[in-house]
Amino acid sequence: MLGRILQHDYHGDETPFTDEERAALKFVNNRLYLHKVLRINYTSYDMKRDQDSLNPRTHANIMMLSHDDDAHPYWYARIIGLFHVVVRHPTSINPITLDVVRVRWYGRDPDSRYQSGWRNRRLPRIGFVEYTEDESSSPAFGFVNPEHIIRGVHLIPAFHHGVTKELLPPSNSARLPSEGDTDYNFFYVNM
Repeated sequence: MLGRILQHDYHGDETPFTDEERAALKFVNNRLYLHKVLRINYTSYDMKRDQDSLNPRTHANIMMLSHDDDAHPYWYARIIGLFHVVVRHPTSINPITLDVVRVRWYGRDPDSRYQSGWRNRRLPRIGFVEYTEDESSSPAFGFVNPEHIIRGVHLIPAFHHGVTKELLPPSNSARLPSEGDTDYNFFYVNM
């Protein structure tokens, strides 16, 4: 949110802000407003206009343009919450309303032997980023500007790679009730 107000280019959650800069951002009435659905307009592959209806319970996976110098052009995430906030900042006279999406990030499969794409006849393989307290590693959670979301994405669990409990401690907010306290190790991005 602070990066948006200060008009920084978005490069993920990697822009460092000082404690003083963060303290300058004040939430009006200390409120966060919850929403159930986010609608994203996009152009389909046959050049027609279409709309995705995204929500954390039934259609939660999204894609965004990658800001890495990576061969894969997209980042993927699961929506955890849809919100808007009203904030005050010293750079603005009036309160600012911001829409934000709380996400749990997916990361690409670190196995360099797995090559995906049309040439290799394999779907891209991703998995959840592991939660850690180490600030030098990639964050497992973040906030996204809804304007950066390209569209919803269909992920296929890689059943043969199994599930794990090691990526995240038990969490009611980051997982669906049907998932219990486990995550699939990998998903395939359906294209």
